[in-house]
Amino acid sequence: ARIERTVDLLRENALRGFATQEAILAAIAHNAAGRAPEELRNDAGFHRLLADLAGSGAPLISGVLVTDGDFRIVSASWEFPARPADLSDRDYVLMLANPDAGHALGEPVAGRPMGWPVIPVARRVPALPGQERARGIVISSFSPDALEAFYASVAAAPHDVIALFREDGAVLARHPATQDEAEPSLRPRIATMLDALVTSGPGAAWVVSVLDGRRRFTVARRLGEWPAVIAYGVDRAALGAA
Repeated sequence: ARIERTVDLLRENALRGFATQEAILAAIAHNAAGRAPEELRNDAGFHRLLADLAGSGAPLISGVLVTDGDFRIVSASWEFPARPADLSDRDYVLMLANPDAGHALGEPVAGRPMGWPVIPVARRVPALPGQERARGIVISSFSPDALEAFYASVAAAPHDVIALFREDGAVLARHPATQDEAEPSLRPRIATMLDALVTSGPGAAWVVSVLDGRRRFTVARRLGEWPAVIAYGVDRAALGAA
């Protein structure tokens, strides 16, 4: 019962975080709609809007930005004018190529051009009547460091694990961190483990971690319509000691 209460708290916290991201993305997309990339690039007022929105979500939100139709940055919250870094190879860009995709949750990356770790959340700038396609995308980002610090404050024992996953098995944030969590080859096994946990019912199950091999009593919850899962696992040795 304690594990289930804890994971429900974690789920509500994660859903609030995603709701904040959604509101920020919608506000920026509304202000960017119909405006040319060069207009946005040279608009100091638009930059201040991005900076204010990012600041309102700090420390959970590490930055927000807008790209042009070629996925080069035209405005960003952290600097003015923004350096035109190319983001066309990011996985969320490919996700948003699907016209049915409303939002995209990217894998953890080093943000360009600043280099700090981010978990991107993106949506298209809405196309105006007569436009064939949207003029770029809006991107906000979770700070994995902030998420992991919160998870560390919740974990009851040193080997308990709290992790936020994408449904395909990508590890978005985890406490405690492991060296293998960014290994793409592990994602199919993690995805299988997550699917078994969330479809087996609301209770806890014994799971051997793909990442560190420890056996834990684990509960996982999906995060609404977002392609993400939050999980909390209590270490077997810690239960034995208690």
